[in-house]
Amino acid sequence: MRTNLRALGVVIVTALALIAPSTAPSTASSIAHAQPTGRDILLMGSSTTGCTGPSTPSACFVNKVKAARAADRFTVLARGGTYVAYGTPSQNWTTTAIPGGHDIVVVQLGINDWYVPVTPLTFGAQVAELLQRVRSANPDAEIHWVRTWMPAPTGNADIRRSMWVRHGFSTADAVETVGGTFHDMSGTPTRFAVDSTGWHYNNLGHQRLADLLLSFM
Repeated sequence: MRTNLRALGVVIVTALALIAPSTAPSTASSIAHAQPTGRDILLMGSSTTGCTGPSTPSACFVNKVKAARAADRFTVLARGGTYVAYGTPSQNWTTTAIPGGHDIVVVQLGINDWYVPVTPLTFGAQVAELLQRVRSANPDAEIHWVRTWMPAPTGNADIRRSMWVRHGFSTADAVETVGGTFHDMSGTPTRFAVDSTGWHYNNLGHQRLADLLLSFM
């Protein structure tokens, strides 16, 4: 009798094992879960973001970042000849429509933005306005503001240097207010090229920009 009960138990356990679903993930589902889904990234900037300056398109920091982050999706908003807090409404960044739905927003404006002849109070207020619009359009995004290098000042060098410093402090404060990160790069004019439209970054400058962006993406 004991032998028969033991045999019956073996049969029942074997049957349950055959009909119970496996709790281990299938190989296919594990591979699918491991695949990168990519992120939506907005790059905002002036002529540099429009790839002005380097010798070939492949040397542009935008294209270098895209190549390194193949799984991500990029929106590039490049507006040459625009300013923060200065110029006509069409030139002013505070009137620009900001695309939404991004995971990361990188703002990298032009050299001239740091030389606009307005008071620090005006400059800071309009940078804050721009960043609030960026935050409203992208409520969950990481926001990074990249301030690149100052070229050798022309004209009244002391005034330009002081504007560069004051506007940098105003921008850093505004970026902190929206929960973003302010990246203030340092460097020398060897990272610049002078062309018919003024100062732009050369291949070395674009490479350093790409390196910085890739360090926080």
